[in-house]
Amino acid sequence: MPLPPADDGAVRLVAREVSELMLARGARWQAASGTDRLDCLLFQVVLSANLAHLPVARQPLGEPPPARRPISLMAVSQSMHLPYETVRRRIAHLRSLGLVTIDPGGAAVPPDALPRATAAEVAASDAAAFGEALRSLAAEGHRMAIAALDAGVAEKGRRVQARALLDFAVRIMADFVPYYGSMIAGTLCVAIVAANVRHLPPGAADRMPEDAERRPMPLRALARALDLPWETVRRQSVALMERGMIVMVDGGAIVPAEVLASEPHQRNNRHILIQFDRMLGDLIRA
Repeated sequence: MPLPPADDGAVRLVAREVSELMLARGARWQAASGTDRLDCLLFQVVLSANLAHLPVARQPLGEPPPARRPISLMAVSQSMHLPYETVRRRIAHLRSLGLVTIDPGGAAVPPDALPRATAAEVAASDAAAFGEALRSLAAEGHRMAIAALDAGVAEKGRRVQARALLDFAVRIMADFVPYYGSMIAGTLCVAIVAANVRHLPPGAADRMPEDAERRPMPLRALARALDLPWETVRRQSVALMERGMIVMVDGGAIVPAEVLASEPHQRNNRHILIQFDRMLGDLIRA
């Protein structure tokens, strides 16, 4: 299905803001769940699937659902493009931590998986960060962000916002995994791109920054920022370098402009814009 046309500046603007939003959100969820990056992502995939049949406004995050719909491990494997054995082993570990239950119907996150105070804190932080992102995008002229603020989306219940962000995060993960090859590789690339341009003003989204303008991200700093094992970052980075998706310059990694301007990458960013605006539309109507 062809994607609708979108202004390149709007695509870059939303991709940049969403990347920062999702990276910070991922760190919060990882700390709250006490898991590593991949386990935390799978925990969110299961939780989102359990609630997918319930409207966001009627089932905000943190409220006990009237009926959970378990998701099969095969469905998780297929949707996230992960080997089944990896999913089975990781979900079994989440079960040992009390974060999921498993029955013949599949995996589900129990209502008390996270302490109530922890869940409330994460939801509040997600909502606050979401509000900041909306205001930043609105200041740059993004029409859907302006419409969302005018409709009072930033004032909706924080758990409603956190639920919408959960579903959005899982959708964009499913979109970018085929492009990057894995959730971890995709997370590394997103974090590198964000670090490369973080020093540039928001208005820089009007054009594609040159490689010389990008600040390289040292791989050890990347491992610390994502709370990933150094060896995982090193191994995944080597694979990404072999594919030409990142290059090492001045002691750090950049995602070059040539990669960012490629049709596959632009298509991925257009998906992010579409999904983000769709989430805003759903929240306006909620």
